[in-house]
Parts: sequence; structure tokens; C-alpha cells
Amino acid sequence: MCAFSRDFVSGLSQLALLGMFACGADNDPRAVSGDGGVHDVDASAPAVMVATQVITPESFNLYVGAYPELPAEVDLSTMLEVSGGNDARAHDGHIFVWNSDEGIYTRYDVDGSYALVNPERVSFANLGGTGNVMTHFISRTRAYSLTRANLQIIIWNPSTMEIIGEVSAESLLDSEFPNLDVGEPVLFDGHVAWPVLWADEDNLRFKRSVGVLLAKADSEQPVVVLRDSRCGGGWSLFTDSAGDLYATGNAWFGFAHFFGDEAASYPNDCLLRVKKGSLQFDPDYYVDLNKISDSPAVYFTWQVRERSLFAAVWDIADDPKQLKDSDAYWSAQFSRKLLLIDEGKATEVAEIPKSAVFSTLNYRLDDTLFMLVSEGSPSESGRSSLYRVTESGAEQALTTKGQLWSIGRVR
Repeated sequence: MCAFSRDFVSGLSQLALLGMFACGADNDPRAVSGDGGVHDVDASAPAVMVATQVITPESFNLYVGAYPELPAEVDLSTMLEVSGGNDARAHDGHIFVWNSDEGIYTRYDVDGSYALVNPERVSFANLGGTGNVMTHFISRTRAYSLTRANLQIIIWNPSTMEIIGEVSAESLLDSEFPNLDVGEPVLFDGHVAWPVLWADEDNLRFKRSVGVLLAKADSEQPVVVLRDSRCGGGWSLFTDSAGDLYATGNAWFGFAHFFGDEAASYPNDCLLRVKKGSLQFDPDYYVDLNKISDSPAVYFTWQVRERSLFAAVWDIADDPKQLKDSDAYWSAQFSRKLLLIDEGKATEVAEIPKSAVFSTLNYRLDDTLFMLVSEGSPSESGRSSLYRVTESGAEQALTTKGQLWSIGRVR
């Protein structure tokens, strides 16, 4: 479930390989997590999950641990090293780990000592479901996984670990823009919604369209694809308390504003809306994100609350001509701003250092947004930190060796 933006725009980047390889034989499913001790703790006690990925010369290793609360720092030696793990998600009292090479989800329980135990598996391999997937857990008995390699939505039961059915998403294919990718899904008005973007085969021309793929959350009906050409290349969705869906169109992470065949004429980044009860973009809703952020390029946005967004943006004081080539864009330093959409203004988030954006994943715990900042490489010598983000600022919450991959509420 890799969501690193450079997966498809910078194939030579080492970070593009995160989550793409398996590690070896199965590990002991009772390996201790947490602080390494054995505690007399009720199995119903609060628990959160932390997953970290580390690159070694031989492999990519995923470390998964469970804790009573989000720790200030994690120790990889006390975590479960998951063979072939590419992603970990918490849902309904369990931790689900995805192996992209084998096309297998493994579900773990978290016992009273915060160890990961009782592995149960479901395989997508017979349906062509290997490689990276973007999954949304709807309920105890229904989850949707969109395979990014063959555009198949696999519907499965997380409780029984059985496949329910599948739906094709091949209607996303565009002969003029054959390179496409999908971001993290959200639940919208009885549908699972994935953001979609398209590019030509050379990643030099980008479709001027915000795309949203909708699959019914209670059946295996054919999918619906929404498109809007007021901006393009978006990869972020969120809903508000009214149940409306919002999509950002940010020029292929801002890249299309500076590079590619249409760099001088690509439309401004924008925020669009699909109102609850509708299956089309609202023609009367349009927010110019470049204007609000006072930036020529918005790399990505994450929802803080309602229509308040946290954004990584190109610093207007930086000349993009300083980039020696297009590959340098993906490791460039971006500022962080809080965009108050309804007020039409933005404020700098000084607590988070100007840095490259290594992940567009939505790090969220108990409806609070956390922001990843990486220092160095995703190897054991590198480190990454999570900052807790609110409308009043940010503060460091967690650090780890390697690349912090995901967090989540187990129970």
C-alpha cells in the first residue's frame, strides 16, 4: 500500500523501491512487540500500532509493534519483523499486514502483553492481486482493496478472512495517458472513493483532470469514474461533517508547474467538491490553492479538520531554476502551511522544518493528523519523526530509525 509520490515519477529514486520487496521466511508470530516485556494487561486495554520500514543491503524489512499509547520513540529490536511486509493497518482490534509479492494479507491479534499473535491469512494471488494495493476497511465484514497493478477491486471479509467478490476498475484506463496511479481511499456516501491521476508514458505530459473512482460499498456494481478539468493531477480526498467529498488537483504534486510539456500553461492547483447525494463535481465550488497558499506549487494536502488543510508547498522565495533537473524536484525542500479554506488564508507552520516530502500517507490517530519528517535515508542510520498537527501548530510526537510507515488505533 505504498503511497510515496515518487513511485511513478522518479523510477531511479531509492525511495521508489519502498515496500516493493519481500524479506524471506515467516517469523515467529508470537514475537514480542511493545517494550519487549511481558505484562499482566487486559487484552481489551487500549492499544495503538506503529509500523516502520527499514532498507538494508539485502532487503526491505517492516517492523510492527503494539503499545498502550503512541510511544515517544520505538525500538526496532522489540518489534515484530514481518517477512515480506509492505504495509500495516489497524482495524477492529486487529493489525493487518500486506505482503505485495505473495498477495497476502495477514491479520494479527494483539494480546495482553502487546504481542502480535494468532496470524490468519487471506490470499489475493488467484485474482491477480499482487503488488501494491490501496485498501479501505468499511466494517468488520467488508473491506475493499484496489490493486494498482491490474486495476481490480477485491472485496473481502476482514472477520472471516475470505474473499467476497471483485470489481474491475479498467474503466480508468486512458490510451493517451497510460501511466495512472491511485491514492488512499475514503468512504463517501455509500461508496469507496479513490483519487486518480494520469500521465503519458514518459511522464512529461499530465492529464488536466481531477479523477475519482467510486465503488458501491454494499455491492459489486460497476464502478463510476468522475473527472473534472478545472485542475489536474490530484491525489488527495477527504470528507467533511456534512458528508461532502473534496478532491485536490495539484498538478502531479506540483511537478507539472515546473517541468513537462505544459509547464508554462498548467492550470492552478485547486480544491473541488462532490456534494453528498450527487455523483458529479459541484460546478459552483472551486478554491484556488495557489492563491490561498501564496505558492506557485502545492505538493500535497492533508485534512486537519473539516476544511482546514495541512499543505506542503513550494516556498515562493525559492527559484525553481535552482533545481538542476526534474529528478531533483522530488527531494527539494518544501514549506509547511495550514490552509484555512473557508477563511481563504494560510499560516506558516514554523514547528515543522522545511524538508522534502517523503510520503503522502495519511498518518492519523483518533482523528488527529500527524506529519512525517524524514532525516537522511530510510536505512537504520536514517531517522524519521512524526509531528502532531493541530490548527494552532505542531509538536514532535514520535521518532524512529528508518521510515515510519503507519500508525493506527487497534482498540
